[in-house]
Amino acid sequence: MPQCVDDLIYVIRPYWHPSHNRPSQGLGPLEEALGRALPTDLKAFLLWSGGGQGCFPEGYMQLWEPAAIVPLNQGYQVQRYLGPDVVGFGTDGGPTLLALDYRTGLSPTVAAVDLGDLDTSCMKEVAPDFSTLLRKYLSGDITNRNLFP
Repeated sequence: MPQCVDDLIYVIRPYWHPSHNRPSQGLGPLEEALGRALPTDLKAFLLWSGGGQGCFPEGYMQLWEPAAIVPLNQGYQVQRYLGPDVVGFGTDGGPTLLALDYRTGLSPTVAAVDLGDLDTSCMKEVAPDFSTLLRKYLSGDITNRNLFP
């Protein structure tokens, strides 16, 4: 299984449908609006894909376009219910939010939570980082049936 994000991008290409709105100004404006740095692997993936969707053998992932991350977090009221240290970045194409959980420190974990029940006690850590999340989707360790109960 590929280790670095560039290798992951190469392997994931057949499964991924990138957005047509790749960030032309980089991700600085997004990080400034969020008040924090994004993990390096997620940044590299967003710069390559601009968001988009992955149709994996056992699961589906929708990654929000960088320009939509702040407005969608506001619209879903992610910070109101989950606190300022949780940032949504996509979904499973349905009711499950994929989020960066910075509550544990500078390197956020990836968590899943039901959009209809945004409560930190209901959050489930699904990967220690974004690259591992992608590897789990590729290997079938994450499926739409087990992403969130």
